[in-house]
Amino acid sequence: MVLSRRPEAIQEAVMRLAALLLSIVLPLAAEGDFDLLIQDMDRNYSHFDTAGVDWEALTAKYRPRAEAAKSADEFLVAIGEMLAELKDIHVWIQTADGKTVGTFVSIPKPNYNYRAVGKRLKDVNQSGKLAFSGRTEEGYGVVAIGSLQGEDALFQRIDEAIAGLLDAPGLIVDLRGNAGGDERRAQWLAGRFTDKPIVYARSRFRNGPGHDDFGEMNDRVVEPRGGEAYTRPIVCLIGPVCMSSGEGFAKLMKALPQVTLVGQTTRGASGNPQPVKLANGLSVFYSRWQDLLPDGTPTEGKGIAPDVVVEHVGEGDPTFEAAVQELTRRLEK
Repeated sequence: MVLSRRPEAIQEAVMRLAALLLSIVLPLAAEGDFDLLIQDMDRNYSHFDTAGVDWEALTAKYRPRAEAAKSADEFLVAIGEMLAELKDIHVWIQTADGKTVGTFVSIPKPNYNYRAVGKRLKDVNQSGKLAFSGRTEEGYGVVAIGSLQGEDALFQRIDEAIAGLLDAPGLIVDLRGNAGGDERRAQWLAGRFTDKPIVYARSRFRNGPGHDDFGEMNDRVVEPRGGEAYTRPIVCLIGPVCMSSGEGFAKLMKALPQVTLVGQTTRGASGNPQPVKLANGLSVFYSRWQDLLPDGTPTEGKGIAPDVVVEHVGEGDPTFEAAVQELTRRLEK
């Protein structure tokens, strides 16, 4: 018997062998990745109580699809549908090329109208696309901070804007559009508002096999910046778009004695997500801590409630107008 030496025959044989190997290896890899994912989350995910799911039943439901996946894309779809049932905005998937795929989308109704706020201010100072500041006709200082993400130079500009308002009789700090970033930015900015260290929040991580096994609570502290602290009345505006580290900023402001929270309850979503990396190139980020008030009360799914609730309806920005009224009321005492 003489074997064919034709390149086409050799190429065809190689392709068939590759297909056979892939049919064996890919399901095995998918099985291993699925086990790695569910075991890692079973040990470290922090919000099983809030999610209210039976993790064992949920993973059993999606296991056949995940293990039958012939590609990373098929695997992503399978686990994406599974993770969506956690209803946690801090759970997402990152592909090998860096693309982020969310597993749960929930869009809250904003309780702000920054165009209307801008019309109420003079000496408006824009700090990139993240913040703006100015003064009301009553003389109150206003700073709106829409994110805690960005370069150091940008937050230096925001801090300088705040410093320029510290002669005002009262301040409005607007966090209604702040969806998070680096909470250390909030600690640094708010250091101007206190003359002593204050515990404003606590957090804890899983430390055992049980879904309710958590370690000790760790304090999160705002430290004074030095110099004269601004202790005059402050109104902090909050709402349902405020979440993650933005919500940490709201907790920080809530802990300051001169601050009144005005608006609507924050999102109640803070997870400190970190990844588990899978062999197929995907990384799954998921919530790793419980965010707590200083007294140990969890805020996931509950949020931070305002001291003064404002129904955000009608023309203009009624929440902002309520803040101006609240400052006036406090200063007239």
